[in-house]
Amino acid sequence: MELVYRVLWSDKQEGLFPSVEHTFQDWTGDVAHEVISVSDEEFQIKEFRRKAQGGNRTTLRVVSQKGEQMIWVDVENENHNGDLSELEHPRELVTSLIKTSENSGGNPKRGKSEFHMLLPRPTDTNISHFVKEIFNSERPISIICIAQDPLHETGKTIQMARAIAEGYAGVSQVLFLDQGGLARFQNLVGSNYSLEPGELRIFPPADPEFRTVLAAPSIPASDIRKAKYELVNRRVLRTIQPYMLAQPLPDLCENALRLLRGFNDPTDRKKLERKNTDFENLLAENQKLRYNFRDVSADLEHAIEEIENLQDQLARKDIQRREAEEWWIQRADALEASQAESEMKRVEMEKRAISFALNESIQKFRDEETESITSVSEALTKGKQLLDHVEIAERVSLRLDDLDNNQRAKTWGRDIWKAFLAFEAYARSGFAGNFYQWCSSGNDFSWFSQSTAIKESDTVHNDERLYAQRVLPVTADVDPRGKIFMESHLKFRGSMAPRLYFFDDTKGKTRKVHIGGIDPHSRWENTTT
Repeated sequence: MELVYRVLWSDKQEGLFPSVEHTFQDWTGDVAHEVISVSDEEFQIKEFRRKAQGGNRTTLRVVSQKGEQMIWVDVENENHNGDLSELEHPRELVTSLIKTSENSGGNPKRGKSEFHMLLPRPTDTNISHFVKEIFNSERPISIICIAQDPLHETGKTIQMARAIAEGYAGVSQVLFLDQGGLARFQNLVGSNYSLEPGELRIFPPADPEFRTVLAAPSIPASDIRKAKYELVNRRVLRTIQPYMLAQPLPDLCENALRLLRGFNDPTDRKKLERKNTDFENLLAENQKLRYNFRDVSADLEHAIEEIENLQDQLARKDIQRREAEEWWIQRADALEASQAESEMKRVEMEKRAISFALNESIQKFRDEETESITSVSEALTKGKQLLDHVEIAERVSLRLDDLDNNQRAKTWGRDIWKAFLAFEAYARSGFAGNFYQWCSSGNDFSWFSQSTAIKESDTVHNDERLYAQRVLPVTADVDPRGKIFMESHLKFRGSMAPRLYFFDDTKGKTRKVHIGGIDPHSRWENTTT
């Protein structure tokens, strides 16, 4: 059996065990199920298990120890086919349990995160609370933000938000943002974690290892408008699932499971020790597999986003091609109509044709050069040799061998090279805004704007140690000391993923982008580590 859904929470309602049993009986109806009760001096545990239907087996456990009570629902799939379509019925059980708890004063919550079936109003207080939760590194559940679409009926968007809030009770908190609320949210959360009108964005729980803020790519407004709710629901579930399964079990649940499986037999100490060791090893191995599943799923989401970006580029290229064809036809007609200006127009046509061909060859050159890179070291070497407007520090990486020996070294090397090309194109363009704004303008060489941060937090600015970590080498033309505070950085994906810190002097004396550091993220601590 493969675990595909897990929800657990603490519950303070009185008479919890009979209340849960009544809710389970109403939910399962006439379908056969098993009930196991176990208790000792400290624990009281009751397990309800509904036999597999549609490939899924649902297990409900109620645990009590010294006044602490928890409800725990697991859904396992016996087919291992990754089909999430049969989870609707088990999620109805979770919804019923949480509704009953709220109505009985149980105050259901996971850690410090409370569950609510109703959508909160987009007031300043609620929006501020949700933003704090997004940056809370100990948050155990996901945050889902849904922005009103001005091109869609408000009632339908709110109806979808309510359905998601109810369907994902226990694993997420949902915030609906009207137009005014969205503006306040964008100002508080910053550009890296914001969303646009009509979009849906999920903020999974913080990474258990690095405690970094995670934000899945937004579901575009156009996709939500044309898709049925079931498809949006499936996409939300696919994003949340790996992070939900990767959350470790509380000690209370582990001890209860050990007792439930008969591992605490006081009559045989050797057997008890052996079983406990085997059980803990299995738990650790399961947790490691779920972390891997979470990381692979996150990479898949980024790959999907990259595919969508490539599709957008292809669409823009097709428009450019059609515009070029129309331009040629118009110019040919103009030549025939006016013999007196034919020579001047012929020269103009040749210049534009050469410029168009040159741009096409540059694109081809970029793609060919990127494919040839196999490591981070190669990207650094090429950047130093070939790019005139990108200045790379001599000791830019302190852990270059670690990066090159990682299994993602080729991907990181190619992404870093693309970032260097984006810096070069940005510096040459004479763009009036900053690098993030230039990337958002849709240039062919743009870096992913959602992976670009221009500013660090106030905490980094005010903490002497965190500030000093970001004082990085630069040429004396920029600062006579040979070093300067760099807060702008690019993010890459994968375990031990690097950060690239840079200083934008394209409007200054050197007219260049200066790269001061490329190393795993752990080199630069932040407010969540």
